[in-house]
Amino acid sequence: MKNVFTKLIYIISIISFAFFTYILLKNRLFPWNYRIAFFSVMGVLFLAAGILIFRDKLQGKAKFAVAVLLCLALAVNAAGGYYVKKSMDMLDKINVKSPETVTMSVVVPVSSRINEMDAALDEKIEAPVERDGENTDRFVAAVKETYTKTAELIDCGSYFEGANRILTGESHIMLLNEAYRSIIEEQMPDFAKKTRVVGSIQLAGEKSPAKEKEDEPGEPFSIYLSGIDTYGDLTKVSRSDTNLILSVNPNTKKVLITTVPRDTYLPIAGGGNGEYDKLTHSGIYGIDSSIETVENFLGIKIDYYARINFTSLIEIVDVLGGIDVENEEEFTTVDDQYFEQGIIHLDGKRALRFAQERDSLSDGDIGRGRNHERIIKAILQKMQSKEILLHYEGVMDVIYRSMDTNISKELVIDMINKQLKSGTSWQIDMAEISGTGTTGLTSYAMPGYDLYVMVPDEESVADVKSRINELLRGK
Repeated sequence: MKNVFTKLIYIISIISFAFFTYILLKNRLFPWNYRIAFFSVMGVLFLAAGILIFRDKLQGKAKFAVAVLLCLALAVNAAGGYYVKKSMDMLDKINVKSPETVTMSVVVPVSSRINEMDAALDEKIEAPVERDGENTDRFVAAVKETYTKTAELIDCGSYFEGANRILTGESHIMLLNEAYRSIIEEQMPDFAKKTRVVGSIQLAGEKSPAKEKEDEPGEPFSIYLSGIDTYGDLTKVSRSDTNLILSVNPNTKKVLITTVPRDTYLPIAGGGNGEYDKLTHSGIYGIDSSIETVENFLGIKIDYYARINFTSLIEIVDVLGGIDVENEEEFTTVDDQYFEQGIIHLDGKRALRFAQERDSLSDGDIGRGRNHERIIKAILQKMQSKEILLHYEGVMDVIYRSMDTNISKELVIDMINKQLKSGTSWQIDMAEISGTGTTGLTSYAMPGYDLYVMVPDEESVADVKSRINELLRGK
């Protein structure tokens, strides 16, 4: 039998082509004109090669040339099938909302004789039973299951009152929802060094599927981007220090990034019981509380969310090979990092430091919000560039590990297809809520503390609402 090797390569190439075709059609990936062009080229190649091979018409250089072409086709189809399947599998995993985890810790003074959880459960533990009843009840249930003991809790009003009583010696043991720790330590710097944790229990919610894409392909949508002040695990409930709304219109190829500063004084939905507080504190009640709070404030529907933390930002920027940000104000941070005015290139760690700084900026937290917008804009621009192909596998891997989101797989595929079909760049604009800083207003999460808050300016709010609505309507 002649051309045995070539025939074998031909058969394997056909199988790899069939696999790649199945993956593309199953996921409806790439526009039809791309698919038709690809299938046509491959079809002609395989038809012509098949006729020549099985009629034993190939000799010498012709046989070698056909073998090379088939090997190339095999490589293209195998690599294409592998990367597309891997990407779709990752999107399936990304698109399952991770359960938010609340860590409940038993805290004692550093000098306490109590050294372990079992001994602590023999004591009466102070906790905000009424204010954080859901989590304290879950803690009691978890203790009963894990330690076969009954935890006896005494209401102390709030976590801040409990922390203060520990520091003043009025109490010797308390229960702490760790989502409140960073807020407590801002007001009580000695809390960390004068107390210790003798045991913790993690309370995880239930996984829920990604939000189904309700709109027709191409319909405008909004994404709430929350940046939480933690490293590592994204499931930790924590303050939402970055609050951005991405209003996206796929038809007009426009994105509006709106910043709502962390200190904006608003009625907090969900666990905030509609009471006024800083927006950042909505994060300690979970992502749904933050979303509903922003929806009520701006009078919009938020279709999806994405949540990242410090680790996420570093990894995303680094896997993209860094980003170029337009910095309008030179500044030096408290740890002596200098950021010059103009276009600056940032790696992951520098991007995080750029995003964190506010004390050195003339507009303080408002200026920091603008820098958040600039970083997101730079990331979006980098992801539009052809360079993304060089980092494709790494980007998908980082997104899988570093982002918690309910954005649907169907939406991602729809956006990819539209971008490939049009090939045009997106117009990315920015907006922000401004207001007046003040103190003396009540904080639901921190009763009795005189906190700095920003009361939103009504004209600014009206302008932002108008810009969002105009973009979503395509005007």
